[in-house]
Amino acid sequence: MATGRPLLLLPLLLLLAACVSTGGNNGRIGTPDPDEAARLYVELGFGYLKQDRLEIAEEKFARALELDPRRAAAMFGQGLVRHRQGRTVEGRKAVDRATRYIGDDEPLRRSVADWYCRVGAVDAAQEVLAPALRREEADAVLLLGRCLAANGQREAGETLLLEALREQPQSGRLLLGIAAMAAEQQDWLRAQAFLRRYEGVAPATSSSALLGLRIARALDDDAAEAAYLRLLERLKPGSSQKLRAPEAPRS
Repeated sequence: MATGRPLLLLPLLLLLAACVSTGGNNGRIGTPDPDEAARLYVELGFGYLKQDRLEIAEEKFARALELDPRRAAAMFGQGLVRHRQGRTVEGRKAVDRATRYIGDDEPLRRSVADWYCRVGAVDAAQEVLAPALRREEADAVLLLGRCLAANGQREAGETLLLEALREQPQSGRLLLGIAAMAAEQQDWLRAQAFLRRYEGVAPATSSSALLGLRIARALDDDAAEAAYLRLLERLKPGSSQKLRAPEAPRS
């Protein structure tokens, strides 16, 4: 799924800036390894994109492609820049081009699919996820299920998820993902049912405990709320104090 969002795990710009020569080389990265230089240009590009410095971001992606014309992440970055600039047709073409070179870069595959979902291109999202879907990867199934639901095909999305769950009934990722989707739709009893199934097959995590706390509060289940607060305190000491509901003011 996916956590929120293209290429979220980008290195800090300050760290990357240390790799850039400030001499008279027109801002080019000072490394003799073209592959490493292309990778750093891509990371810089996404850093500038995050800062909304679109022209500099596009320049970094172009530099990456000079060094490696098949660098899918740079093509994707160019597409994001152009789409944000209002050059939507050019942006879509760049993203489409990136899909032909993704290879085994699964995080990039999910980022591209997520972008297609957000612009309403559900068929393109499904196509780019196809290799991961054939492997029945839970993250890809969840992403497409969310994509379908978000684009007016909720029934198809739920069918996809339930069929995947029938094939992998012990998949904690699927169970927790379906529970989270049900909570987003405020279908609290369904969310609770899938969370309980998750808790029967997988260890508790801070994410599952937070979801359980949210469900308990929505259902006014004080005992469950207290239990999840204790669980969160055990998993992340000190966290439960921040999550406790404020006490009602005394009259």
